[in-house]
Amino acid sequence: MEEDDIWIRLNNGWEFSGIGRQLEGQTEGHGFGWALWQPGYVARPWPYGELKPGFTYYLCDKGFGERAVTARATVVRDPLTVKVHSVQDAFDALLELMFDDLTWMPHEVWHANPYNRLKFDSPWPQRLTAWRVVTEPFGPLFRSELARFPRCGWLKSPATILGEEALSP
Repeated sequence: MEEDDIWIRLNNGWEFSGIGRQLEGQTEGHGFGWALWQPGYVARPWPYGELKPGFTYYLCDKGFGERAVTARATVVRDPLTVKVHSVQDAFDALLELMFDDLTWMPHEVWHANPYNRLKFDSPWPQRLTAWRVVTEPFGPLFRSELARFPRCGWLKSPATILGEEALSP
């Protein structure tokens, strides 16, 4: 990755602000990201080497009628990858290994998530990769380059896509 490249994660249509908690007096929120994929699938592009504590990326949502960058996320815990046998099994793994008082998602929200719903009829088992983040509002910034994302949900782009704001965390 070039020094001035950034990563943008498609937020899969879920309300990031409703995940985890924001403590009184803080401007940052707590949350997590995840992906479900079949064994043997190699996601490209994917920030394999970068996805660890301290890694910063941007979240892209479609809540404004078109896609826009709406938050900056910084990874605060090493990602976990586990084998799961169903969407419910993935939720149970998150419940055991990732969720706490600051980072959680209600069971109904997990099952109603459009990304997870697509996985219901997929072949199982799959791998769940999940990571914890703190987030801060950013934007919304609308860019035509955000209209299409690779299948894996990650987009690597020059930082100039977001203007000067992206260069100063």
